[in-house]
Amino acid sequence: MDSEQLIERLREFDALRQNDKIRQGSQDRIEPDYAAAWPDRIHPNIVTALGKLGRPRPYQHQADAIEQSLDGVDVVMESPTASGKTLAFAVPMLDTLLRDGTAHALLLYPTKALALDQRGAIHEICEALEGGRKVESWPYDGNVREEERAAIRQQPPAMLMTNPEYLNRSFLAHREQWEQNGFLRGLKYIVIDEMHEYRGFFGGNMALLLRRFLRHLKRLDISPRIFMATATCANPSEHAEALTGRAMELVSARDSLRPKRDFIFVNPDIPDYQYRDIFRLRIRNAALACLKEDLQTLVFCPSKKFIEEVFAQSRSACADHGLDPSKIAVFHADMTAEKKEDIQRQIKAGETRVVFTTNALELGMDIGGMDGVILAGFPTNIMSAWQQMGRAGRGWDKDAFVLLYAMQDPIDRFFVGNLDAFLTKPYDRLVVDPDNEELIKNHVPSLLEESQDDLSLRDRDVIGNAFYEKAVAGQAEHVPGYKPQHSLRLRGDMGQVFALKRGAQELGQISDFRRFREAYLGAVFPFLGSRYRVRAHEESAIDLVEADPHLRTDPGFFTFEKIDEYYAAKRFGETATVYYGKLDIMTSFTGYSLVDERTNEKRETREASEMRREANRHALWITVLERDEPALKGLSALEHLLRVGAMFVIPADRFDASTLSRASGAGDFPTAFYYETYAGGIGVAKNLFADWETALRKGIEVAQRCSCSQGCPECIEPPKAYGDTKINKHLGIELAGRILTAAEAGPTHEFREGVMVPVQTGYRATAPSTTTADVPSDEPLATLIARGESDGLEFKSTLRTNLHTEKSDSRMEDEVLKTIAGFLNAEGGTLLVGIADDGSAVGIDVDRFQSDDAMLRHLTNLVRDRLGDVTLMGSLKTAFEDHEDKRVLRITCSRAPKPAYVKDGADEAFYTRAGSTTEKLGVRQAMEYISFRFPA
Repeated sequence: MDSEQLIERLREFDALRQNDKIRQGSQDRIEPDYAAAWPDRIHPNIVTALGKLGRPRPYQHQADAIEQSLDGVDVVMESPTASGKTLAFAVPMLDTLLRDGTAHALLLYPTKALALDQRGAIHEICEALEGGRKVESWPYDGNVREEERAAIRQQPPAMLMTNPEYLNRSFLAHREQWEQNGFLRGLKYIVIDEMHEYRGFFGGNMALLLRRFLRHLKRLDISPRIFMATATCANPSEHAEALTGRAMELVSARDSLRPKRDFIFVNPDIPDYQYRDIFRLRIRNAALACLKEDLQTLVFCPSKKFIEEVFAQSRSACADHGLDPSKIAVFHADMTAEKKEDIQRQIKAGETRVVFTTNALELGMDIGGMDGVILAGFPTNIMSAWQQMGRAGRGWDKDAFVLLYAMQDPIDRFFVGNLDAFLTKPYDRLVVDPDNEELIKNHVPSLLEESQDDLSLRDRDVIGNAFYEKAVAGQAEHVPGYKPQHSLRLRGDMGQVFALKRGAQELGQISDFRRFREAYLGAVFPFLGSRYRVRAHEESAIDLVEADPHLRTDPGFFTFEKIDEYYAAKRFGETATVYYGKLDIMTSFTGYSLVDERTNEKRETREASEMRREANRHALWITVLERDEPALKGLSALEHLLRVGAMFVIPADRFDASTLSRASGAGDFPTAFYYETYAGGIGVAKNLFADWETALRKGIEVAQRCSCSQGCPECIEPPKAYGDTKINKHLGIELAGRILTAAEAGPTHEFREGVMVPVQTGYRATAPSTTTADVPSDEPLATLIARGESDGLEFKSTLRTNLHTEKSDSRMEDEVLKTIAGFLNAEGGTLLVGIADDGSAVGIDVDRFQSDDAMLRHLTNLVRDRLGDVTLMGSLKTAFEDHEDKRVLRITCSRAPKPAYVKDGADEAFYTRAGSTTEKLGVRQAMEYISFRFPA
């Protein structure tokens, strides 16, 4: 069935209506490349077993991965859904286990359900083996009864499937048992499947956990081979190394096979006050339409409650359409293992045609080919979306469909409006930061317990410098006998999680960040298509009651940031500076208005006073070095162009990062911030700093493709507006374009060892030179002026006279002294007094000195009194010249042999050059700069 026929059937079932917005797209089929045969080095019993199972030869990428692993190297394989990852690692692993009767293998999966499923796939091969060692596999996790886990610990099988939590709480916390039973001492193979799930906060924890585990194995002189498998991504080798600390051999199958897929993205036309009920009916009707056409379909739902409701409604409605309700099933994590296995068997056998599920079936579950998937809402990130969509057409030769219904969420609507951008999006770059200080701090007690306070440089080679140094510093804090592994949290955020409760019913959970921002006392809180009013905050829950569907609350927030530390920065002339660093963010909740959406009338207004501090947030920010109309009025749009573009560059979940902008941000210039919501750095901002131009271009592309005038949910309107934020899309695009144009020429300054320095020259810890930057002192004046202001050339109209008041003004002298000090402290330069900024001649006569000598004496006194050292005049060369019938003072500054400070009463300030301007450095920056520029 093609997409047009499917759309027609959906209309017949009232799953699509006339006013729905529909976008369509497609992906072409890619046929696989087969190897001639299984590698001849494989144990013959395995080849025989595979033949019995109908697998006479592998895909070429499977054969390549098997060969690499048999060579003894660590392998990471990236490939799309249903590309045979399991066989790629199972074959060399089983080869090892068959050849060594004492060998063991550990397989790590992000979920218990996936471990159980993979056990079934591997068990099928083991059952087909004839002769030799009997290879058994068992899951070891919370779904296994304690008496069974005790039996496994007593006599472990060849293979164990587990998850990160049990690796931490059992294999490391109680490692002695696993050493004594021979499992760890015989460990020859580690499989880490679904590697792409280990990113951000969870990924940072996983990286530290694996380092702890590999450190312990090294102490036992055990060095197992590692095989990692991942969905297609932009940086599989880099990410694998970031997780394990070990270099990996890459086998890529990203373009090896793919079915033809038709995409239908729908923004349903549903009134707000009926949204939840009608949306659920749309999903039900779409599922029934697929069942009518005998299309085997997975329906991904946003919650277990949604699943149960739509499942019940679908089965009840089957009789109205002459359909068999027994062909509809539900699958989620809370079901028993036996029930899950039964449903998977029914799916594979084709007995079940429609399955309502959460993301339990997202992660590589082996259920055979599916005709299509329906997504009730967009997942939390793009990679998860592709994982769910990849379930459609699990055979390369099978056409498939993907049907997405947007929920009442701007991000959902955004992707419906940008299907083409979604389909052509580059592969995600996975991010993880094993040097996250907050995460390291949480893992140090476990590492100290595992090492028994005996860490050496040999350990540092495995766990890395940052982890090692933090652990060594914390050795005195270790409490003997305490098992800190049991209190270590590997998933979710570091803050508290609150249950959403309506009476005794739990609807879901939200973080403390969202509680503060969205579920404040009195808030109208939309959740899964319904609206609730927040009645009370309990210790670990939020008490909700049903709300009028026509009401909303508009909160008032005031946010201000403090830049805590700079890690990197690039300045692009006089246009903008892009920074990566660390922020402290303070947000004040000032109250809310209750608004009737039918009339826009304010029903009530409540004041509040609550503060939230988010410390140690890694961020990228763009400071615009101008204050014109595009910079001021386009700033909010720039913020959201960056936010939208980042979704296509960094695979962050929608709650991993947030944005803000201030017309007087860093350095009193307009600034847009993109910051992580987790403390300590999860790698998102760091990676965005490396690719911010791509993100901004993508944001512009999305905004320009949209027909709206000022920004809407399908382009750059923010998902949540906290305050009276006005977006001017066109000025934002103009501002972003200006920044990108400046960036194309490359940075003029970079952040090096604590200070911003010109890219052309930088600063060096060498003996001072007497050279002058850019401008030879003997260059003709007319030629000099024609060049315009630069790093080494600046114009000042007067020395002491304010041209507006026509009176002497000490501020004019300040500007001249700052410029001279900036040149002296940098690489030197030339100051022309009597020349306006535009290069026109003003002449020094307006300063009303009786003679050139009088002006020179005045300058000398200024240098003596305000720079504090008349010997600095030795670094200055002065000359009076005529230009266009006007007298001009040329001051040529050499690179000074010692720092020049500008005095202002009892205070002193240090200046240096930054492009064609003079910049004041803070105390710490000045000290660091001086240590390099003026070495002792």
